[in-house]
Amino acid sequence: MAEKYTYGLGRRKAATARARLYKGKGNIKINDKDALDYLSGNKTYLAEITDPLALTQKQKEYDITIRVSGGGLAGQVDAIKLAIS
Repeated sequence: MAEKYTYGLGRRKAATARARLYKGKGNIKINDKDALDYLSGNKTYLAEITDPLALTQKQKEYDITIRVSGGGLAGQVDAIKLAIS
């Protein structure tokens, strides 16, 4: 049986992000890369995409896989944040 997940879609400017949230330990993958690697080591962007989880104090309860395309990095970060919300 397939793993259960929650799906979210976020759009910002020309960027589109699709997020799947699984029960887990807080790992985040963006386009099959570790989130910090995809964001070029920018910890501010990483903190921004985890803001929705930080509000509910659930950063360590979900593993997230994200597919993002289009736009620039800042637009993609905003789209990811909306998808996770």
